[in-house]
Amino acid sequence: MSNFCIVSDNAADRSITVASTTAGAFVVGNLQSDAKSVVWRSTATNATLQASWFNPENIGAVILPFTNLTQAATIRVQAYSDNAGMVLVYDSGVVSACPAQPASLRGFTALQAQSAYAYGGGAYARLYFPSNIFVQNVLITLSDSTNATGYIEASRLIIGNCWSSTYNADLGATVTFQDTGKNSRTDAGDLITDTGSKNRKISIKISLMPPVDRTALASILRNSGFGNPIFMSIFPSNIDKELERDYQVYGKITTMSAMAITTYNAYTAPIDIEEV
Repeated sequence: MSNFCIVSDNAADRSITVASTTAGAFVVGNLQSDAKSVVWRSTATNATLQASWFNPENIGAVILPFTNLTQAATIRVQAYSDNAGMVLVYDSGVVSACPAQPASLRGFTALQAQSAYAYGGGAYARLYFPSNIFVQNVLITLSDSTNATGYIEASRLIIGNCWSSTYNADLGATVTFQDTGKNSRTDAGDLITDTGSKNRKISIKISLMPPVDRTALASILRNSGFGNPIFMSIFPSNIDKELERDYQVYGKITTMSAMAITTYNAYTAPIDIEEV
């Protein structure tokens, strides 16, 4: 996959999801909360998550934003066309879940768990299907045997249709590392900082959209609005793993920008997404 990917309708929130293990109050239901501090946690460094639906869902990606997974972690996704999980229609095999080096975060070790998510920490685990398919059951196997925390933790589970336009996003996509902290000057002349949280904002522009893409994007913007988060990756499965890491975000649209007709049957629109 080379074009950008947007997952705007999270089928995992409509699923019956179970986990192989749960540590205390860190239950699997926490994966349906957009609060980064609310997590599911396993009791070991190997675990499975299974999501099932009564009706078929069209999906093409499995995303776990804000996890404690290391660069050595693996993921395997098996998808079934039936609710009982008997008819296998896709098997990713065991692949890298978070192939990029973890982002270095001052004040935290490389093992960035729950307390680091509000300050730009935590890895995104991801798996993209070759194409969107209809399924009723998805089994996700996670393994991170060398993780020194002794458990696997995730703040959110996203399973959904992966959309991208016919033509890729324009050159000039930006990532902004935002900091809610504030600087102020004391009477003695010192510059002091009231420390805040940190997050990312990604901005892209999509041009030359044919009518079919205009309709799809308009539906995403209309249904997501400001309140419903979406996942976007500008460079999914890119050979430059750190580039992929920095240009993927689970967040909310911050500006309802105008969609323009630039020429006959060609449309353009910018998208700005700020991390939850």
